[in-house]
Amino acid sequence: MGLKTAELLRNLCTTLGHEDAIVVCCKKLVAEHWLEDADDLRNIPRERLESWGVPLKLICEIFEYLEEHDAKSALSGWSSWVNYTLRPALSRSAPAVAINYFKSSVHRHNDPEDWAVRKLQSAWRCRVAKRQVQQDKVLELLDRRDCKLLSPEKAEKVREERAKEKLRRVVRRWRARRATRLAQAGGPNAGSTLPGNRGSKTSHDIKATAQDPVTQLTASLGAVGPNLIFDHCVQVSQGKIKECETSEFVRKIGDELARESPEMAPVIHRLVTINWLEEIDDLELVQDRHWTEWQIPERVVLKIKSKLLERTEGQVSEWIGRACNPFAALWGGSSSASSNDQSRAAGGRRNVEVEDAERRPAPAGPSAAAAKRAAQAKAAFGAPKSRR
Repeated sequence: MGLKTAELLRNLCTTLGHEDAIVVCCKKLVAEHWLEDADDLRNIPRERLESWGVPLKLICEIFEYLEEHDAKSALSGWSSWVNYTLRPALSRSAPAVAINYFKSSVHRHNDPEDWAVRKLQSAWRCRVAKRQVQQDKVLELLDRRDCKLLSPEKAEKVREERAKEKLRRVVRRWRARRATRLAQAGGPNAGSTLPGNRGSKTSHDIKATAQDPVTQLTASLGAVGPNLIFDHCVQVSQGKIKECETSEFVRKIGDELARESPEMAPVIHRLVTINWLEEIDDLELVQDRHWTEWQIPERVVLKIKSKLLERTEGQVSEWIGRACNPFAALWGGSSSASSNDQSRAAGGRRNVEVEDAERRPAPAGPSAAAAKRAAQAKAAFGAPKSRR
């Protein structure tokens, strides 16, 4: 990755609005545990970071950044493979060569001047690229200082610095041998100060500083306390609760449970002050083991979980409603349009029928129709016989 842990912590703490915690986090992770590269954080379990006092929000942000960086690296690796491996291979294939030759022939036939200019430009770029590659290969074998001439004053200064550094190394080795010799002697003159050395240490002080390798290796383990980050967060807050979404959310829960503010203050400090969970969505990061370790009252935990569940369900239903609105509008618009067309067509048919009815002549009355039917029946069957 190339990113240092201190730089990563600086960026994340600045983003979260806790610039005051940059120093203590760097002391804990970099100075005490020697995690200098950000890649080293991949192999650290979250539970161990929590035991070191790192805020839960910062832990989640660290691993989220690492996951995003992995995704970007994979995507860039894929795109680079496509651009620098697949595309050159396809461009050298027979179909691609034939297509390029055909395009070049057409271009040369249609516009010879532009084709010639493009050819010259391509040849010049290839020549410059080859020269650059050869130059880079030469520079890899040489040092920049070897190819640079210094002025006499600067050269004299460089030689002086080199001589001083050699003298410093010689003096350090001499002091180490002298300390070892005095520690091993322990004679009557061991406690005296050697002449000619102003402010030099006695053999007793040298014995105290000349420690065995194991002591020297483990001497710095207690330099950073186990609760360094925790104590710093508490000290910075000065007992005041930071106003944010989470603090307001927990206060409302306390009002519903008929609990006063002093009773809910430890819960808010644990969530906001120590773990930097300042937004309501950040409470989704808290797991059951965290509630147990933090000793939060179980009724408060159940209330928080139920509120978060209701909030999530409302967001999901709202999202589904927004997603379905375009389709509902589309379907509703088409159905309303079709119903309007049908109503217009029905109204048109009714108007045509009314006009046809108005144009047709008026039918004969019921007496004329009955007399006409009686005449037709008499002509067909004769006069009806009377019944006695």
